[in-house]
Parts: sequence; C-alpha cells; structure tokens
Amino acid sequence: MIADVSSGNPNVMYELGFRIGRGKPVILIGESGRLPFEAMGEALLQIAAVAEECTPQLDAANEGKAPASARLALVGKFSTAITEPAVVFRASSETFAERMMDIETGIHVMLDSMESLSPDELDQENEEFLHQIIEMAESTRSGTTQITEFGAMMKSVVGYSRLLRAPGSDIAVAVRTATSVLNRIDSLERRARSLLPAEPPSPDHDTIAPPVLTAP
Repeated sequence: MIADVSSGNPNVMYELGFRIGRGKPVILIGESGRLPFEAMGEALLQIAAVAEECTPQLDAANEGKAPASARLALVGKFSTAITEPAVVFRASSETFAERMMDIETGIHVMLDSMESLSPDELDQENEEFLHQIIEMAESTRSGTTQITEFGAMMKSVVGYSRLLRAPGSDIAVAVRTATSVLNRIDSLERRARSLLPAEPPSPDHDTIAPPVLTAP
C-alpha cells in the first residue's frame, strides 16, 4: 500500500497501522506524492535566487564605497525579499521533522516485524519496501547536504546588516531542524540494508581455472 501521510488524515493513519499490524510493507510519501523533505524546496530556491541576485550588488556597493544610504537600501531590498520565504522555510522544516518522526516510528515497527522473519520468508514485496527506505534515506541525505551548504552561505550573507537578523535566524533554525533528521534516517537505512539478502558475489574471471583438456 502507498500511504500519503502529508495531511495526517485519521483514516489513512488507521489503515497504515492496520497494514503494519498485519506485517505488510507500506510505502510512505508526502504531499502530492513527494517525500516530506521536498516540500521545503520551493522556499529554499526562492531565498537562493534572491541571494544570488543581491549578493553581487551588495559586494559591489561595499567595494566601491557606495554611500551608506545606497548600501542600506540594497540591504533593505534583500531583507524584504527573503523575509517571507525564510518564514516558510522554517515552518516547512519543522513540519518535515514532525512528519519524518511519525514515518520513522511506523518504519521501525515494520522493520521489527521483518527481523522476526527468516531470510526465506522475506518476499519480493518486503524487499521492495526495504529498497524504498534506502532510496528515501539517500534522497534525504542529498537534500540535507545541500541545505547545510546553503545555510553556511547564508550565514555569511546575513552578516551584512542587522536588518537581516530576523530572516537569518529563521533560515538558521530551518537548517538545524532539517539536518537533525539525518541521524534518524541513517538508522533506518542501516536496518533496511541489514535485512536485505546478501547479493551473490560476481564471478572473478581472473581466478576461474581454465578447463582441462584431455587427449582423446
């Protein structure tokens, strides 16, 4: 079953619990068929686009020793442009962390059930579920790496003026919240990988003995 847990619908959660209780694998997704992590992307891209546009202007104004009023106007423009997406970024990161905690709990229950099975009892459906967990972990890890790099870049940018402290604080909280999920996701991935059957080793052609030919 594919369960969209983005809305927290009680009927969905009931069906999810019932499915897990029966030992059946469940694939969990977020809003509109996406992982919850991806819901933060739009706000982050808005902030990044504004920063890309305004940072060179701020650097040029500082290097060219532009009047204080001109520099202040640029900073004000930048602050106004990123304030709303910074608030959205923070809120969506907190929602992401909350939803991932719910998802994590359900997945651990499912993994506990799978660990009670023998390797022969793990069917294709179980294996697909385990691969889904691994893909989710890899996607989240990639995204959090980008967010961490983005946070480091924004930390230097918001140092231009105290006008940027409020959006800068929202961005910093969002980065910390999003990256805090990573350790928990790593734990899920390790458990999923440990349950997958070991793949047979590929033949090493260098060590295969040549056929022995005998005289007729």
